[in-house]
Amino acid sequence: IVGDKLYSFRIGIAIPLRQPQENGLPSGEENLFFNQIEDAIIEFFEREQLGFVCAMITTSGMKEYMTYSKVDDIKDLIETLTKKFPNYDFQHYVIKDENWDGYKEFSKI
Repeated sequence: IVGDKLYSFRIGIAIPLRQPQENGLPSGEENLFFNQIEDAIIEFFEREQLGFVCAMITTSGMKEYMTYSKVDDIKDLIETLTKKFPNYDFQHYVIKDENWDGYKEFSKI
């Protein structure tokens, strides 16, 4: 699937942690919320085969989900996340990335 031009939109959803530990990672308690957030994100993309989450990055007090999608409109997803998890700030971007450059760069790490 990597490089499939059908999934040409790279979508990043970044969420600042509410109470990061000294190492910048979430506590076990906060991670329970992120498990639910992750499930909601995956379900949104997989429900109608819109795309998929290809990377999850947790660092420096942030958690980010990198997805590749057929669609560039995730307004419904962001609204759902904001309503379901009102204590979190959901930041996101959508860019055209037909060559999967973001994923390829990340996979070098």
